[in-house]
Amino acid sequence: MKQQVLFIFIIIAMAASFVDEKEMLKSMNRSQAVKKGYNIFSCGHSENTELNELNNLLKESCIVLHNVLLTGHHTLPFSDIFVTHKKGDTSTSIMDPFRAQCKYADIPSSHPVYDILTTTLELLQKSLQLQYGIVEENMEIDNVVILRSYPYGSHQETHLDMNVYQWGLPFHKTPFFGIVALQRKTRLAINWSATNHFRNHDATTGYDIPLYHANVEEVKLEAGQGVLVKVEVAHFGVGYNHLNFRIHFTLTPKEVNEYELDPDLVQTNDIVFFSK
Repeated sequence: MKQQVLFIFIIIAMAASFVDEKEMLKSMNRSQAVKKGYNIFSCGHSENTELNELNNLLKESCIVLHNVLLTGHHTLPFSDIFVTHKKGDTSTSIMDPFRAQCKYADIPSSHPVYDILTTTLELLQKSLQLQYGIVEENMEIDNVVILRSYPYGSHQETHLDMNVYQWGLPFHKTPFFGIVALQRKTRLAINWSATNHFRNHDATTGYDIPLYHANVEEVKLEAGQGVLVKVEVAHFGVGYNHLNFRIHFTLTPKEVNEYELDPDLVQTNDIVFFSK
């Protein structure tokens, strides 16, 4: 009888430990994403078997999606993305012949990319749920696009995907954007000089430091890895010396009464208003 009680106690303790481990992971990732401004997910080895298996499935799905895109991207409805703005006219964008996007919502369901992208997004949802608890925190993935960069394009102008600088918000009230790598050597450049300027001045304009004088960090991702970034973080897409595909998405609170979100955050020229 005592042995049975002891065995039950051990099982309960192990289950509690597993729950605590997952909650600790969520808390750590949320904290880093909010305080540091970004958090890389689905990377490295975890002692959480469930997470390891999920990350492996996500990586495999990303590799398959990349292979399908290599042969089928020319038949998808890609549209150009801005690279910079006309001098003296920030409302007019110069479009980039080397960089384009294809909205998930515009991909025909009969296209081979559609099913594998849908599967990849389902795995991404599960991964983010396990690592950040996004369902419990009332967050949702939206505005999904496939980004395509041809070789030898230049980097983008530093920008924000949303016109927001509310650094004090907790994780479940903070809009994020994310990048998921479909292949190795995928990168995102963060301009910390611009980010700190916007943060210190409660503004999203007025930054004019040349890029070669700015504090820039390159976040490097392998296939299946992703990065979750607060929308207050100023960033830009880099130029590639090889064809690159990646997924861009937003992770935003479902209840955003104080926000007015634009459904096309990658390409739009419109200001997305966030009340202070």
